[in-house]
Amino acid sequence: RRDLSDADTHRIEALLLDTETEIRRLALETLARRPDRVQEETIRQALQDPTDEVRAVAVELAARRGAVTQSASLLVARDWPRTHRAVLRLLPETVSAAPIDDEAMRRVLEAVGDLDSGPQANERPAIAQLALAMGSRRVLEALSWPDVPRLGAIRLLSHDRSPVVLRELAKHSSDPIDEIREAAAAAIDEILQAESNREHVPA
Repeated sequence: RRDLSDADTHRIEALLLDTETEIRRLALETLARRPDRVQEETIRQALQDPTDEVRAVAVELAARRGAVTQSASLLVARDWPRTHRAVLRLLPETVSAAPIDDEAMRRVLEAVGDLDSGPQANERPAIAQLALAMGSRRVLEALSWPDVPRLGAIRLLSHDRSPVVLRELAKHSSDPIDEIREAAAAAIDEILQAESNREHVPA
């Protein structure tokens, strides 16, 4: 359990090229004890490991390192169940732990926008937590971005039904993306319903 020296870290990083899955997994778990010593290239390599269980541990390491942009793209890795669960669990925590820059935010929104057919039932709680972690005010700024991150922003904002967000969503009724137009139509209906309810409140 002694602390890892630089030499230790380099030797353990070399084990990530080993042919044995268990050795690569244990190497990553050991490196996770001192994530600050691990090179970004090492994390990037581990996140591309051919084995699901190793990738899942790599996501843990990336989260401890605060590497949002590297693990966010694996949000769409539905064919890698352990990796996918790890990203769903850890990405909101990583985003909320420290402010993220615009590039990291774009990567996250692109990952959410890249989800085929939108977030599924098992993904929605994590997407809602991610939306809360990023904050609606900042996500609103991405509504002028290109198609994929814009769709990701819409999906995050769908968890916020505040009047300010609904009015912004309603502005996209002519968007070229069907899902965004549907979100805008739902926001318009909700706004009209709220106005109708106010009109029928007895004086």
